[in-house]
Amino acid sequence: FHIAECFAMAGEVDRALDLLEQSVRDGFYPTHFIEHHCPFMEPLKGSPRFAAAVAASRERCESFPRSE
Repeated sequence: FHIAECFAMAGEVDRALDLLEQSVRDGFYPTHFIEHHCPFMEPLKGSPRFAAAVAASRERCESFPRSE
């Protein structure tokens, strides 16, 4: 994820999105942080791939088992 941030800030949007998608697939999915608080993700926010990665992250968060 942090490497994705670096690529995003360097303007390498496709590479950043590749790494963001991989991060979410591999288990890093703090949706609210990715979507709202990470300033390094700003260059990606207009991309449909970013929206899809956020949606996948949200889905994984919502399906994570919670203790009662």
